[in-house]
Amino acid sequence: MFGTAGAQEPQPGETVTDRVRPELDPLGVNMGGFVFFPQLGIAEHYDDNIFSTDMGEIDDFITVISPGLQLRSNWNNHALNFFADADAGFYNDNNAENYTDFSVGANGRLDASRD
Repeated sequence: MFGTAGAQEPQPGETVTDRVRPELDPLGVNMGGFVFFPQLGIAEHYDDNIFSTDMGEIDDFITVISPGLQLRSNWNNHALNFFADADAGFYNDNNAENYTDFSVGANGRLDASRD
């Protein structure tokens, strides 16, 4: 049988996108009781009708820069996580349509015990 040593066999009904791949998980940067996960995405889009009109269509290229960060606790009990991300779109010819969208938030978990 061919395969990678230590690789787990797929479970029945498990799809390729559902499989656990710890070798591909981001490592993050340890910061005391938290792990920091930075990210950056850059994409180029072409829209042949940026205003979605029936007549007088205007086309343009849009560069979207998407920075983000997550700060996740690595505690044995409970959890606290923070995140922030943004999408900044820059139009090549129609600069008045440039935009910046962002979000910030936090979530957590409080573990209950029998005590």
